[in-house]
Amino acid sequence: MKNKLLIFSGLALIAIFLGLFITIGPALNNNTSDGPKVTDVLNTPGQDATDEERRQHFELAAMLAEEADLLDITGCKADPVVLKLTDQETFGVKNDDIVPHVLRISDEIEFTVEANSTTGLKADFGHGVGLYGYGCDGSTGAIGLFLVTF
Repeated sequence: MKNKLLIFSGLALIAIFLGLFITIGPALNNNTSDGPKVTDVLNTPGQDATDEERRQHFELAAMLAEEADLLDITGCKADPVVLKLTDQETFGVKNDDIVPHVLRISDEIEFTVEANSTTGLKADFGHGVGLYGYGCDGSTGAIGLFLVTF
C-alpha cells in the first residue's frame, strides 16, 4: 500500500511539472521583453535621423548579423534577416517559390532571382563597406539587410 502511494505521488508530481512546462515553456522562448527583436532592425532610420539613432541602428544590425554563404528569399522573407558579408564576397541567393523575385538593393540595384533556383551575387553594392537594405518585389520597406565589412 505504501509503495502504491509513493508511485501515485511521484506520478502526480510528474504530471504537475509536465503541465507547468507545457503551459509556461513556450513563453520562455518568446521575446516578451522590451529588448530588440530581429524585425526591429528593418525599421531603418529616416533622412532626418540623428547620428545617435543611426549609430544605434548600425549596432543593432551588427549584433543580429549572421555570416552565411546563402540568403534564402523564399516568400520574400529574408533568412537570415541581416547577412554579414565581406566587400566583394560572392554568396548565393535562393528562391524556392514558383515565381521569380526581384531584389532592390538600396534603391539602386535590381537583381532577379528566378523561380526554384539559387543564383550567385557579389557584395558590390556601389559604396563599399556599410549597411544596405533591400526589398523584394516592390515591397514598401526592407525585408533584410546586408552588413558589408572589410
